[in-house]
Amino acid sequence: MVGDLVVQGLREIERKKDDVKDGDTSSAELAERMTRLGQGLEAEKRFTEAAAHYSEALRIDPSFALASFRAGNLALRLGDYATAIPFLQHASELVPGHAATHFLLSKAYYKIGDYTAALAAAESTLLYDPSHSGAAIQRIRCLSELGHWTRILEITSQIPDHLIDSVEVALLRCLALAKLGHREQARTVLFSIGELGKKRFPAIVKNIEIELQRDGNPGQIDAE
Repeated sequence: MVGDLVVQGLREIERKKDDVKDGDTSSAELAERMTRLGQGLEAEKRFTEAAAHYSEALRIDPSFALASFRAGNLALRLGDYATAIPFLQHASELVPGHAATHFLLSKAYYKIGDYTAALAAAESTLLYDPSHSGAAIQRIRCLSELGHWTRILEITSQIPDHLIDSVEVALLRCLALAKLGHREQARTVLFSIGELGKKRFPAIVKNIEIELQRDGNPGQIDAE
């Protein structure tokens, strides 16, 4: 059982702490063991204990990136975005090229409404993993929240294969068209998406419909 392994591991950790004092075991090794115990606890849904193990691993070795990543990921899963951000930021500084860390950081920033930081983290994800579908969609979401409609049209003018079936991307492009006054094109796109868009992304469709009901000039000036 995982629980038995965790208990055994905790006993071993206590012994290893004494070894660290004596110089027989490295702090990195002890931090790794503590992190693995945390992962075992997390698998058992013992989240508070898991978080404590990740924090202890970082106390032992602040440069152990996996512990920081796991702590941030767990906090994000639990909806504690303010706690997740510093852990994920720290992990991204320790291992800058780890795309998954930047993506989780983007999600955390997005959840607290810091769309500029979320956009930067999404773009960092794409820098290290250009085919990351989640980050590509996240970037467009952030641009929408920031009102960068022209850039959305530029990015979505040639949708890559891994986004070709994304209803959300199509709707955000449609919204950008409507915001910039290209209402006939927007109506065509909205019609082609049909009821699927309303079912999955009702808020975006509602915003599109509001823009399409406007008369005259574009409903909103591009924030850029």
